[in-house]
Amino acid sequence: LALLEGSHLLAQIADRAEAIREDYRSITSIAPEFAQIATLDEFRWARMIVCSRNFGLLINGHRTSALVPHADMLNHFRPRETKWTFDEETQCFTITTLQSIGRGAQVYDSYGQKCNHRFLLNYGFCVERNVEIDGFCPNEVPLELGLDLVESMDYGRAGTRGSRRGAGDGGWRGINDRECWERKAAFWSRGDAGAGSRRPFRD
Repeated sequence: LALLEGSHLLAQIADRAEAIREDYRSITSIAPEFAQIATLDEFRWARMIVCSRNFGLLINGHRTSALVPHADMLNHFRPRETKWTFDEETQCFTITTLQSIGRGAQVYDSYGQKCNHRFLLNYGFCVERNVEIDGFCPNEVPLELGLDLVESMDYGRAGTRGSRRGAGDGGWRGINDRECWERKAAFWSRGDAGAGSRRPFRD
């Protein structure tokens, strides 16, 4: 962890550890016998195994999650070369290739379009060049902003709220501060989640 000094990831690791401890305390407060089944360390291990390896599936019309041995061993690669789903006819989990894969070549899964801090926190690796084929980089820089910022924003002429810059304003003219904030928040968070994800961490 010393190599992560100064990184926001340290706070995320601490938050994750505390959330797991709180879950364990909640369970054992209701069912004390659970402590005889699993220690906190064992619970933490099992929790992270499930969180990092489960697949989000639609089975018989119901959204659920499942552990799929062997399928969860595929390494990550973008853009994705395979897709996975639950086949209603055969009642089986299936992985289908989206392109030709040579004999003897490694078969990859996509863990989704994610920031490197999520890859490292949830899977233990980072992607050296974490850029999508359209040039979008999903890496994030934590920026804490309070809601009071929305009320204090004033981009227009002095004393005029809700106005925007003139030429070169990138299409922001005529919208109020809150809408400006919402548009920026939507842009900053794009690609953060997607349908059909390997939940809660894979897309």
